[in-house]
Amino acid sequence: MAKYPVVATDLLNSFSRIDEGEGKTADLIQGFVRPSDLVDIPIEELSPDNDSGEPKEDGINQEELDEFLKNLDKLNTETLKMEAEKGYSDPKSVKQRAKVVELLATVKLSPVFVNRTIKTIKMKIAGIREQERNIVNAAMRQAGVPRPSFLKLFVGSETDYELIDRLKEAHSDKADALEAVRSEVKRAQKRLAMIEKSEKMPINEFKPSTRI
Repeated sequence: MAKYPVVATDLLNSFSRIDEGEGKTADLIQGFVRPSDLVDIPIEELSPDNDSGEPKEDGINQEELDEFLKNLDKLNTETLKMEAEKGYSDPKSVKQRAKVVELLATVKLSPVFVNRTIKTIKMKIAGIREQERNIVNAAMRQAGVPRPSFLKLFVGSETDYELIDRLKEAHSDKADALEAVRSEVKRAQKRLAMIEKSEKMPINEFKPSTRI
């Protein structure tokens, strides 16, 4: 879960709201742990309702918490900047993002925060699936592009507005049908691009969570 850029940003924003009198630390973290104590579980296998108990603080040291937040803010800012400049999948960006994940692994996130985050991520994944289905329906079912050819051009280029043009080049016999669905495909791609922008994460990085 920590690999999603929105997690670190949301945690920092939530602590900022605590400084303004909204919420409490126990709603966000319950203490510090060793990274080796944690197990990485795919977001699709997590349930947002596993723990309905009251959040409890586990003897949080304020100085340690302040240092953690300072380091997280610095790392997250540097990582988002690098990902914006070099791309999310660039080796340097991946290495930098791993530092954020490693730091997040040192705290026990509260069930309140985890539940909210899981729900948010799953909503985004559902939104991606919906828009991908719209594109599939337009290109494959309405325009008749064969599935293997469509997937070859689509996967990894979900928000590429030249998709229809490249499909037309590959299937000149379906050019008219593809042109007829161009606006529908572009509309779905724009919605995918909005998710990319808000999550600061390319659509293809949500795979294999999403399936066509």
